[in-house]
Amino acid sequence: MQSDLSDICLLGLNHKVAPVEVREQVAFAEEEVARLLPELLKETGIEEAFLLSTCNRTELYAVGESVVQVEMGLRHFLEQTRGDFYRRFGEKLYVMTGEEAVVHLFRVAAGMDSMILGEPQILGQVKAAYQLAMKAGVTGALLNRMLDFALIAGKRVRHETALGWGAVSIPYAAVELAGKIFGHFERRTALLIGAGEMGVLTARHLKERHIGRLLVTNRTPEKAQQVARELDGEAVPFDRFLDLLPELDMVIGTTGAPHFILNASQFQPVLSRRGQRPIYLLDIAVPRDFDPDLARFENVFLHDIDDLGQIVQRNLEKRRRELPRAETIVQEEAAEFMAWRRSLQVTPTIVALRQQLESIRQQELARIRHKVSPQEFATIDRVTRSFLNKVLHQPISHLRRLSNGSHENLAHIAMVRKIFNLEEDRDQTN
Repeated sequence: MQSDLSDICLLGLNHKVAPVEVREQVAFAEEEVARLLPELLKETGIEEAFLLSTCNRTELYAVGESVVQVEMGLRHFLEQTRGDFYRRFGEKLYVMTGEEAVVHLFRVAAGMDSMILGEPQILGQVKAAYQLAMKAGVTGALLNRMLDFALIAGKRVRHETALGWGAVSIPYAAVELAGKIFGHFERRTALLIGAGEMGVLTARHLKERHIGRLLVTNRTPEKAQQVARELDGEAVPFDRFLDLLPELDMVIGTTGAPHFILNASQFQPVLSRRGQRPIYLLDIAVPRDFDPDLARFENVFLHDIDDLGQIVQRNLEKRRRELPRAETIVQEEAAEFMAWRRSLQVTPTIVALRQQLESIRQQELARIRHKVSPQEFATIDRVTRSFLNKVLHQPISHLRRLSNGSHENLAHIAMVRKIFNLEEDRDQTN
């Protein structure tokens, strides 16, 4: 009996079903993937495999002769590589097969299943994991094609929708706002006060945007020097940061001190020395670092964590509104993949092969139709038809012997379709 999509199986765990302390126990490093996946194929009879392991998910996709075989192989792999994880947390794992597994992968690649909706990193992570699996020699006709379509779906969602539009993290929103104030950052100077996580992330985003000069200060000088080294910045003494205000374009407060570290009376004398140059005060500390009264000064732009949180929520809502459009794209690409999958049946391949060669024959006949007599044309038509049937006899006989639907035979059919270009070319993103 011809096999169908049910021989594709997924065993996975993500941020929706397990906290980080569970997810980290089943994460796989790249070197482990390269070493362990070939062993999976040797020991379980699974034909193809692909492992996606990020901070938010570990998903193992595999292809075999039956769902039961594939699922048992995946569980065996987990037990062999992660000890008693399956016994302790097996109930948290999800299993998907066939079309459900295909659509899930496409949604993952499109950023629709991410902790941060629409985040762009996942597409690159899927691509990197795909390349790693191919290098290890553990993917084949089915998973290669499925992953090609998944990457196409992810790219289409990014380019054809606004699912990735707008900042949806506090640090990124802060830098996005700064960009609206200053435009470019190359000639700007920013000061990071403190070493809070969001402040450091904001500074990293500024470095990615080529901030001209990044200064770092902290009540503990050693901490300031450490963070400055990590960010390729410059440590400055904490008791000097007020003196630096005239030359700063951006100040990030992240100390969480019990009182304001910068108030209006301290900033008042700085105004005359700054002229009309704008300054962006980003207060992401709780308690706040900057006096709210600073916002009343001209050319002072002050935002606290609540202001940024509102921007993030508005952007997230805009992304959510894009989900139906993204879902349509995913379903379109999944339908294309499944149509290709069905084309691996013997009869559609034989029909497509005969149609393609007949089309070539007709094109050549059309070129000579007006160059020969009707009698000569009829002879050429008969001879070329006979020739075509004889050429096709052996390939078609061989294809019919592949009709049992085994994974190996499906791979042979896929190769025939590739050799004779019997499928529409798609953008190969890997």
